[in-house]
Amino acid sequence: MSLYESNFLISNSEEMLQTIEDFYSKSLREKEISIVLQLKIKHFLEDIKSALDYAAFYIYKRYSKEFITAKPEDHERSVCFPVHFSEKRFNTVMENIFINLNQANNEIIETFKSVQPFVKSESWYTIFNQLVNKNKHRYLTPQTKNQTTYINNLKAGPIEMVGCTVVGPSLNVSVDGNVFNLIDEKPNGLVEHIDAVTWVDFQFTELNLSVIPTLREILHESTSLIKKLEVLIEKP
Repeated sequence: MSLYESNFLISNSEEMLQTIEDFYSKSLREKEISIVLQLKIKHFLEDIKSALDYAAFYIYKRYSKEFITAKPEDHERSVCFPVHFSEKRFNTVMENIFINLNQANNEIIETFKSVQPFVKSESWYTIFNQLVNKNKHRYLTPQTKNQTTYINNLKAGPIEMVGCTVVGPSLNVSVDGNVFNLIDEKPNGLVEHIDAVTWVDFQFTELNLSVIPTLREILHESTSLIKKLEVLIEKP
């Protein structure tokens, strides 16, 4: 298998994402996102980044290394999966770092190009790199917890709610100074009847994106990208 390291890291990322989802399920009643959960997301992103970089380095070794005239160790410091916001810069990197790749396997360059921010500024790859850059500087990406409850019918003491939507970080309701939570599984003597559904969503604060769907998309798209590169590498 030509991209063994990349495939291994992708597989590890799949397991990590399942762990992250399990942690989120257990964090529904926590007021803040735990540092453990934030670190697991950081490690997830790092594994995806490494998988892409290993793929890029393999491509460099296969198609470009023999054409390098400078010290290989100096040149190889610049080899990574490309991410560029201008086509001019991208083309320069392809010519100077991935020497001979255009002649040997132009489809790989086109695949690199297809995910670049200058092609689509709001793509999964752009979002992924924003998250990677934030987390690699020892600053974990801020996350917020949003809760939404649709109350079909609620009767608690003098309070009666019908067809209401409650949105916010807290779903506490106060009745005569007594507080109960709309998603609390414990019996509450105040509540005579409640028919309600609650959704809990965790978001990357600065990006205003839901955490789990965003991570799922990153994993799906990066897996597809690695598979596509592998097919192109093995193409006769």
